[in-house]
Amino acid sequence: MVFKKLVGLILILLFAGVGVFAEDGGDNAGAVAFRLRLKPGKTFRVRIASEQNIIQTIEEVRLEVPQYTEMVYTEEVLKVDADGVTHIRFVYESVVMKLGGIMEISFDSNEPSMLDESPVIMGLRGLIGQSFTAKLSPDGRILDIKGTEQMIEAMLGEMNLPEDQMLEELRKTFQGICGEDALKESIKQLTGPYPPHPVCVGDEWVKHDEIEYEFPMFFDTTYKLAERLQDKLTIEFNGTVKVDSDQELVKSDIIGLRYDLAGGQSGWLEMRESTGWIENGHVEIDLKGRIFIEEGPEGIRGMSWPIQLTGWTTVETTEINSEDIAA
Repeated sequence: MVFKKLVGLILILLFAGVGVFAEDGGDNAGAVAFRLRLKPGKTFRVRIASEQNIIQTIEEVRLEVPQYTEMVYTEEVLKVDADGVTHIRFVYESVVMKLGGIMEISFDSNEPSMLDESPVIMGLRGLIGQSFTAKLSPDGRILDIKGTEQMIEAMLGEMNLPEDQMLEELRKTFQGICGEDALKESIKQLTGPYPPHPVCVGDEWVKHDEIEYEFPMFFDTTYKLAERLQDKLTIEFNGTVKVDSDQELVKSDIIGLRYDLAGGQSGWLEMRESTGWIENGHVEIDLKGRIFIEEGPEGIRGMSWPIQLTGWTTVETTEINSEDIAA
């Protein structure tokens, strides 16, 4: 279950396709300064597609879990305050999920005939049409998020479960994927590439980020303004990802697990200079390590096994008219 959440993290990093406004760097001739500057009334449709593969080998038994997820949502610029603070509403339109391995799942919200009643599918069905709003500063910082609790309760309500421990565990799971803290982390990560000063083509800058997600993860990433061609900016990036070695144990039923994981990520982003939105993006990730049972019954305590997670995520954004938004 924990690694489904790690897969969810990869998606979360690109869920909120927040754009940046790029303008001339002033005294630094030819340089680009990144700022958020959007016009009220603009609406964008974002498509996120992600594929991951998790491989574990436990006592010579190879377990492989492939997953494909696709989400479509709209971003509507509600208003921009005098100080440049931008209010955006995000509305989920559709979800596709395909999970292989031991627990096979197939769901497409565009196909109402699909009657899978598993808790995961029912929760995803409840996400369609839900929304949250966010306030962002001109430099891309997330100032406030509203609506996540209602969104999570709608997902739980679709499951029609009694008020018991299972429901509370599911509530915690959804909080980790689309709760306020998780969405703040996602937007922070996407606006994180902003350089601290104007940059020219070929310039590089380095960012260190820490994400609290089930267990702390450290990202050290080098970004480069690779191209500025007419109305398009291209940023390339690569870096390392590592799980905090001092993490608290991840509790699951009667056992406590510790994850030792490290690897890398790389990718690129394309931004439209005149509109400020990210139009396209692609990221690949490759993590390897081991899982250790630190707490548990005699016989399994002290066990460990290797694990690898590989995957990619793409984002595509298009500007749309308000009448094109799905009812």
